[in-house]
Amino acid sequence: MIGKEIRYAESLDSTNLSLSKLLRTESVEEGLVLRTDFQLKGRGYSKNHWESAAGENLLFSFILKPHFLNASEQFEIAKMVSLAIHGYLQAFAEGFKIKWPNDLFFGDKKIAGMLIEHCVHGDQLSHSIVGIGLNLNQEQFSEQAGRPISLRTITQSSYHPQTEMNKLIDWLNATYSRLRNGDRRLLHEEYLQHLYRFDEWSTYQSGDLIFEGRIRGVNEFGQLLLERKNGSYWIVSFKEVAFL
Repeated sequence: MIGKEIRYAESLDSTNLSLSKLLRTESVEEGLVLRTDFQLKGRGYSKNHWESAAGENLLFSFILKPHFLNASEQFEIAKMVSLAIHGYLQAFAEGFKIKWPNDLFFGDKKIAGMLIEHCVHGDQLSHSIVGIGLNLNQEQFSEQAGRPISLRTITQSSYHPQTEMNKLIDWLNATYSRLRNGDRRLLHEEYLQHLYRFDEWSTYQSGDLIFEGRIRGVNEFGQLLLERKNGSYWIVSFKEVAFL
């Protein structure tokens, strides 16, 4: 059960890194949550940096031990977490979307991101560390932060990180239970239903190439299926294309 044990630290290098170190020194049960008010080295996917003002947002990581999944099925975790965050956010306003592969958007602005790091033994997942950053109250961001937005900007209300984390954990537990119980087909359909730019012609970039395409699906390995104007299809892995 996610959140059965919750640990808190005022500041950390990163919650994912701290949980990874903890796994090497302790026998940790599935569902352990580590929350902080500030990350000195907050990370996103690849080499991306996650910007968050101290105490204003929701920053936490938790451990899953999804032994029921094969290593090749690890994107099921990303879909599950995305849908849980989306479900939580929908209680505040309409217009939230899941941006492949690891963000949540409101309109064309980023409100949340996740970093999922898997450990594989043989052909099975040993454990997964799931980190979530969600903009709750921050309204001023640096120019390097891209296009962020916070829940406070959307709703004009302020939020307490611990309270909101508890609400989100309820969604995570409910969605994780669905995955464990084999509800993968419906979860996948819901994922596509809430996917940013799904079945919409939009502009993308790969290297020096800028082209029009539309998202037609996401395969079992988490790769994006893009249709181009010339009728061809492109299977895209993480970081192979940029959304313009």
